[in-house]
Amino acid sequence: MSDFSIRRAKSGDTEALYAVECAVFNAPWSLDSFEFELSTNPIAHYFVVEYESEIIAYAGIHVIIDEAYITNIAVLPKFRQKGVGTKLLSYVIKYASNLGVTHITLEVRTSNTAAISLYKRFGFHIVNIRKNYYYDTGEDAYIMLCDRFFPMDANFAE
Repeated sequence: MSDFSIRRAKSGDTEALYAVECAVFNAPWSLDSFEFELSTNPIAHYFVVEYESEIIAYAGIHVIIDEAYITNIAVLPKFRQKGVGTKLLSYVIKYASNLGVTHITLEVRTSNTAAISLYKRFGFHIVNIRKNYYYDTGEDAYIMLCDRFFPMDANFAE
């Protein structure tokens, strides 16, 4: 599945991001949260994956000086295991690195072995646990950190 594209999200993508969010997560963010992230939040950077004119995945990061925090990465279930998440995460890391970010953090459910495996392939490692982090289930989250990447040349669609 190499015929998908990644671009910066825009305010008109709010409902599509929300639809992906609802399809992927048991406790989705609200539509208002996405509207804030895409139109108001100055530290937010969101990206979408399009396939046949449909948004099938998204990722968001918050960047403050040299730190980035991945808010979410979501891929519609029917597009998983096709390299979409891998390419999207690579894109986000390159984007952040080119902004001068020196480390990226995220939280992930301790049971989400597929995501943990993906993050580890990109150099993330577990640094701590947030107890009862997920309010929908009370599940713990691993805090993961990536601090082993270097600025890379890449062209980014705005």
